[in-house]
Amino acid sequence: MSDPKSALRHIAGFVLLALLAVSLFLIFQWAWETLIPKSSTGYEPVVYPPPDQINPTDALDTYPPPNSEPTFTALSTATILDSPEPESTVMPEPPPGWPTDQPWPPARTKNSPTPTIPPSPFPTTAVLQASEGNLLDSLQQLWFPYFPKPDAELKLWAVGLDEQHRQWENSELPVDIFIPILKQGFDPGPILTDIHISPDLKWLVADYAYRGSLLVNLSTSSIIYDSSISPWRFFDWIPNNQGVLIFSDQQFKILDPTSLALQAIEVIDFGENQSLGKLSWYAIAYSPDGKMRADAIVYPAFFGIRDFDLVEIGLWDSESNQREPLAQVQGGNSGGNYVVKDSLRWSPDSKRIAWVAHLPGNSGKYENQLWIADLLTGNSRVLDTLGIPVEYNQPAIWSPDGKFIAALRTEDVKDEKVITNNIYLIDLETGENRQLTFFSKRKLSHLQWSPNGKWLTFTISMGDYGEIWAVDMETNQQFPIAGPTFPDAPFSWVP
Repeated sequence: MSDPKSALRHIAGFVLLALLAVSLFLIFQWAWETLIPKSSTGYEPVVYPPPDQINPTDALDTYPPPNSEPTFTALSTATILDSPEPESTVMPEPPPGWPTDQPWPPARTKNSPTPTIPPSPFPTTAVLQASEGNLLDSLQQLWFPYFPKPDAELKLWAVGLDEQHRQWENSELPVDIFIPILKQGFDPGPILTDIHISPDLKWLVADYAYRGSLLVNLSTSSIIYDSSISPWRFFDWIPNNQGVLIFSDQQFKILDPTSLALQAIEVIDFGENQSLGKLSWYAIAYSPDGKMRADAIVYPAFFGIRDFDLVEIGLWDSESNQREPLAQVQGGNSGGNYVVKDSLRWSPDSKRIAWVAHLPGNSGKYENQLWIADLLTGNSRVLDTLGIPVEYNQPAIWSPDGKFIAALRTEDVKDEKVITNNIYLIDLETGENRQLTFFSKRKLSHLQWSPNGKWLTFTISMGDYGEIWAVDMETNQQFPIAGPTFPDAPFSWVP
């Protein structure tokens, strides 16, 4: 009979071998499932890109945190999300101007794109419309750039107005000129700055910032002379329909619109003054009767003779073919533009001249001054101080009867982003200086009298757009007559 103790030892050894085998099997199975990646039929490991290809801001979402176990995504298992509970919503209001018979939001179809809302027109104040009655023969017509919305193509439009400033007509003109849209920022770009219609209504000149002028034949509505051919700039219509005074190739010339022939004007002999340095011409204007021509020149400071510039207004007589100085004003010593270009303006009777000069004031700071000279007496004097200059040309203008001069005076210069100026009317007989408009934080420009002489009209800038307004000189009533247009937009009455 065998020993019982020996049998127990055999049994214990067998159990230990079995436990060891089971342990090895479990370890092998764990290693097979955990450490060795399987094929696409099972789990796939997450592949992380190299660190040099990862945006640092995305690193937390891309790489696992330190000392963390890698995660696996089952390709064969779809993720199912619970549907959120519906929330109560308020129906949005339709945009201004949306048709009342159309649903908002608009219904979408599978193939239709999301509808876009067209920009709303500028909020121009409504003008009086004359919708009934016979069309009057005595309408006054005004031409202006029509600017209905920010992305619109600008065109010249005409509006007909009666004595009660009611609009009877408002239509596009077939005039072939390019009107650039105003750029945002300090520099508006090569915008349209002025419109000039010839007295015989045959020609139109359009002035642009930076690019000169162009001449349009109104009978054919086509451009016949452009600055792209030869850079030039408009100065004045020569009386009696004898041509256009322009500045081209550093010379003042007469342009014949019919033949497009150019003729340089008479050379003025300044005699010994030529030894005092290079002279600068700033303005030329013909008298309404066509007998005289006024000019404004600047004699620069010259060492040993004078330490300041000299502004001179001179007259050239067509009969004697001679030039005589009319007025001389001492300027500064900075070589500045002392005579505002295009500001020489004759009185209707050809007996007086007004101009705007940029000169040192009593405080020593430069300011715009309105001057006037009498041809009969030779006297010249300051009529008004107009404040700092504003961009582009803003000359003072004579009333049709020659009794008044209207000018723009800058009111507030503390905020350079907002120019505020208003209209003042100077009575040349009594000397009264009366303020006509009282706008706040609004910029006015392009003063003009209506053909009947009853309204003083101007452009008023309203931020992103502009309007054309008028002041009734009898009642002092002020009202819009045309628009919308762009800020500082020019306009022209058809005589």
